[in-house]
Amino acid sequence: MGEMKAIEDAYDTILENSLTIVRYSNSSLVNVSEKLRKIDEKLYFFAYHYLRFANQRLTFIYFLSNNGNRYDTQIIFRTFLECLTRLIYITYKDSHDGIKTALEEIFIDLSDIQFLRTSTNLAPLSGNTSFPQNSSNMWRAAKTTSEEGNEVRTRTTGKDRSRINHKYSFSEMVREISTSRAGPLAEFNVMLHSYNQASHIAHADLMGINLVEDFESREEDEGYLMSFAHRSSMISDATHLLTIAYKLIYSVVGDALDLAPINNHVRLMDDATKLINDAFYATQAHLYEASDSR
Repeated sequence: MGEMKAIEDAYDTILENSLTIVRYSNSSLVNVSEKLRKIDEKLYFFAYHYLRFANQRLTFIYFLSNNGNRYDTQIIFRTFLECLTRLIYITYKDSHDGIKTALEEIFIDLSDIQFLRTSTNLAPLSGNTSFPQNSSNMWRAAKTTSEEGNEVRTRTTGKDRSRINHKYSFSEMVREISTSRAGPLAEFNVMLHSYNQASHIAHADLMGINLVEDFESREEDEGYLMSFAHRSSMISDATHLLTIAYKLIYSVVGDALDLAPINNHVRLMDDATKLINDAFYATQAHLYEASDSR
């Protein structure tokens, strides 16, 4: 009973300090927003909307995690990862020219690819009068004529579209980020495990079903610790990623985000996360020992 109380207290510590760190990071953006706008209006627009979207997803992560809903939390965490990975991929570039090129590829080339894919998928609905006829991109894509589609295709070749699509895939962005920069970004590839697990659950494929079955087959105490370990790590990882994104935005405008006011909160969050993870991994020692003896 005492250990479970310690786990619950540690989780509360993670949540409390995460909220403090995120509030500080969000409030710091006002200090560089105008500088960012002057450097590149598109970058300002991109950063503003991606950070807004990421913060909304983080709110859902807090809510679902607090309700003990591990799997839906993982699915939202996957979306959060995709959003911030793209923002980090843009802003970690070593030059403004590199950032400008990446933004053009996202706003123009990648947008074309997504438009064509949507148009192809919705083509069977184009003659359906019950389909919502409004001015949205979804409806426009469904009603795209062959001439309009061909006009989009002439902007880039099929080979170019494949290259851009691959370049901005989650796994490729993570690979480049983790191999191109020292420091915290060098370990960015650890996010692939969380992303892949969440993808299986979101798609309800056999691996996803097996992940859920595995969790639900655990002994009560082990499952309890496993749930806390996974939910705590998601909150901690999300908090660190958001902080990295803000640090990179500061570096784009030639400033440095002052982390002194939140360093102690980061330490408390990380220590509490380690406490919970260590408690869970201790219940898995027999599995590692069995694997090592083979």
